[in-house]
Amino acid sequence: MDQTPIVKAEGITASEKLLAKLGEHTFLPLWSYPGIYRDQGIAENGEGKEVCDLLVVFGEDIILFSDKKCAFPSTGDTTVDWARWFRRTIEGGAKQLWGGERWIRDHPGRLFLDRACTQPFPVPIPVSDSARYHLVAIANGSAERTQKELGGRGGLLLELSVKGSEHRTKSFTVGDLDPNRTFVHVFDDVALPHILSTLDTVADFVRYLQRRAVFCRSQVELVAHSELDLLALYLRNESGPGQHEFVPTEGAECVFVDAGFWDDFEQSPEWLARLEWAKISYLWDSFIEDFAHHTLTATHEFAVPTFSESNQILRFLAREPRARRRALAKAFRDALQRSKANERRIRYIIPQQPGEPYYVYLFFPKPARATREQYRQMRLRVLAACCEVVKLEYSDALDIVGLAMESGIQPGERSIDAAYLDARSWTEEEADHAREVQRHLRIHENPIASPLRVDEPRLEPLTVPPIKVVPQSMAFGTQIYCGCGSGLSYAACHGWQA
Repeated sequence: MDQTPIVKAEGITASEKLLAKLGEHTFLPLWSYPGIYRDQGIAENGEGKEVCDLLVVFGEDIILFSDKKCAFPSTGDTTVDWARWFRRTIEGGAKQLWGGERWIRDHPGRLFLDRACTQPFPVPIPVSDSARYHLVAIANGSAERTQKELGGRGGLLLELSVKGSEHRTKSFTVGDLDPNRTFVHVFDDVALPHILSTLDTVADFVRYLQRRAVFCRSQVELVAHSELDLLALYLRNESGPGQHEFVPTEGAECVFVDAGFWDDFEQSPEWLARLEWAKISYLWDSFIEDFAHHTLTATHEFAVPTFSESNQILRFLAREPRARRRALAKAFRDALQRSKANERRIRYIIPQQPGEPYYVYLFFPKPARATREQYRQMRLRVLAACCEVVKLEYSDALDIVGLAMESGIQPGERSIDAAYLDARSWTEEEADHAREVQRHLRIHENPIASPLRVDEPRLEPLTVPPIKVVPQSMAFGTQIYCGCGSGLSYAACHGWQA
């Protein structure tokens, strides 16, 4: 079956192009689409209306990005300058996002990749009752001014007691734009590249947005010098391998994050070790990128899956967070290195938690007389059979994902195939077929099976500076008093010391 190539927008302005590039890296091209339009008004002038600057749809999670860039005014009155910039950039972006969310909920089938509304959005939109919407407003244009006024890297301040229209008089500060609507995350041009390069899987980024929205709408007062300092706070607190949280809300009423926390964290030996440790995980990313590229460009070499089939398989690979990708990629590499060029090797990975997929790794030798196409078709059939046999051996397996590659470490071009088995409606006839295939192909006679072990270098427990947690009695309205006991406001005391 032929697959039509999917042509995506690239963004118009420099900031939109950067956002599109960052989106491709973090969310991968199959689920990240710049410049989405709706067909409202198409009959009037032949052009649709923009929904958002970047739309990511991954399973039940829908992320809308609005990218606004406005020059920061310079009238000599900081309050006036801020109010004008805030209205055009942050407030304007939030309104676009709320409108985009409403349109997608009401008209999920009326989204397009082009202004003329001729290319339908290819990824299925989940129904409203199961969809999780995340709204991100990118506010460009304040970096130079905040560096001058606040020092350090610059960037917007975070103070959760600031809500709604209060933002217009609270210069360089962002809180909750509208507590009665879907929470809008505001990231400036200082923070955005670091956020998307650090939380560089869709699973890790979505988890951050989910935890951030809950934390920001808890009863905890938060004051942070920048979004990056808040990100460092999140990364520093671990509830398990690859699992991060903000400080617990129970018992905490006011939380202050000192300036420079991100700079110290980014250069800490533990974090640098974590980055080195994670390098092997990008092998997993390369599998997804390769499959996604061929799906979007309709250039699969032999078997040509539909977009829906590719989306189904790749979502399992892509939903893995960085820590699990590292474990999965390491297991794949180790099995490949132990394989021999003339022998078949099979390894399958048993999940840690219910609901996680089983993985099958097949390393298959190429027969001397087989053509490349014959070899790939044969390998794919054996891979599909391996997935069936896993269901025989593990009755609780519901999702089984297979990856296949040439056996042995040897020079020359390498290829990879993928297969998926949805074993929810497994019948006795299918089980009988799997037993016959297992016997005929001698699959898993001496299986190599192992549970997935996710282990990573642990960060040192967070100490009380630079985080201060104080009782509510020391905070009066929007005037947060410093936790050191000086009696001064936090902003006037320890708050914004670079």
